[in-house]
Amino acid sequence: MLAHPKTPRAAKALLWLALAYLVMPFDLIPDFIPVIGQLDELIIIPGLVYLALRMIPSWVVDECRAQLKKETCMADFQKLIDGYRRFHDNYFVTDEQQLFAELSQGQKPSTLVIACSDSRVDPAIVLDCKPGDLFVVRNVANLVPPYEQGGGYHGVSAALEFGVCALEVQHIIVLGHRQCGGIKALFEGIPEGMEGEFIKPWVGMAKRAADRVNAEHGHETADDKLCACEMAGIVVSLENLQTFPFIRSRVEQGLIKLHGWYFDIINGEMKAYDADQLKFETLV
Repeated sequence: MLAHPKTPRAAKALLWLALAYLVMPFDLIPDFIPVIGQLDELIIIPGLVYLALRMIPSWVVDECRAQLKKETCMADFQKLIDGYRRFHDNYFVTDEQQLFAELSQGQKPSTLVIACSDSRVDPAIVLDCKPGDLFVVRNVANLVPPYEQGGGYHGVSAALEFGVCALEVQHIIVLGHRQCGGIKALFEGIPEGMEGEFIKPWVGMAKRAADRVNAEHGHETADDKLCACEMAGIVVSLENLQTFPFIRSRVEQGLIKLHGWYFDIINGEMKAYDADQLKFETLV
């Protein structure tokens, strides 16, 4: 490792320093070494290494950490490139190439999914779908803003309009999940060290979800209340969906069905909102 060309210079310095302590003659160690010498070598060697590491300058440690972080980031990025190669081989080289031959002519998904940006909750993976099956909108806390006209950048509204009016989807699923950071920011406040310039007003649109939970679940544990707020946030989004005229009219005509699903990433359970019973029931 000391001779490896990719080993950072700081790491080499660290290793040489540790090695020097390990091979240091006993007569160079202070008078108390006879006492230490009576101890098992399994105690002596780790102790010497610890002393060596403690004497390494902070800048050496910082450089090692920076180099390690850089190499880790590059390795993670390389995984994406390797992943695309596998995707290409699976869908453009094998018999599956017919799928993208068809998709190149246009898309016709039956379902629009509004999901969270959370890296652990990818709708296509959770629902085991292939490319072309879902029209997906992802944002912080899988929220749907109420219908409004005028200026501003209405990304979610634009996606809803396209999915409903152009693609003519028959189902809209609001897919929430447990341990949602956006809902936690709504319910418990913005994390320390973050200004929340954009997150705070965004999650604030679901304030009535937090108000409902505080009013109805005040006796429950903090974790249970947070889960309840995550589900209440889904209900808020379902309510907001029906403020869009082009969605409400299709719901009334039976052309579109709205669904609220809650994915528990801890135990893998999926719950669905029952509008008649006003509660979530286990789906799978």
